[in-house]
Amino acid sequence: MRTPLALRVVLVSLLASAAVAFARLPQEEPAATDTPMMVEMEKIEQAANFLRRSIADPAQDAESLQQIAVAQQAILVSKLLPPKMAANVPEAERPKFLAEYRKTMAQLLIEFATLERAVIDGDREAAKAAYKRLHSMEEDGHAEFTDGG
Repeated sequence: MRTPLALRVVLVSLLASAAVAFARLPQEEPAATDTPMMVEMEKIEQAANFLRRSIADPAQDAESLQQIAVAQQAILVSKLLPPKMAANVPEAERPKFLAEYRKTMAQLLIEFATLERAVIDGDREAAKAAYKRLHSMEEDGHAEFTDGG
């Protein structure tokens, strides 16, 4: 079955309009003052904010799994970056501080994997429990590894 030329023109015009409109949407660009660590932490924060609302809804599992993957990738990058506060730690204590930071980030990665398994399994209670642990880890990590807490 052939599509009439007029219909094809309309469809192409709609697609082109949608592409232009999408291109004009404001894109979140990292601020010039953002460090690589801040950029990665923002990705984790945005994923966690989405997950807070989505993990209870099976219809959002695909997007929840995508956001978990984004957070996991950001953790893999950020665990190799020194936190800004490391510069303020006395030189003699810095290796221990950095080791604790990396272990904390590794544990965060494990907890996101636990959340991922719960979502894949459809276990809403386990997903909620994993999210609560993630939220607690965020608060504890900020208190220990950032100047502002």
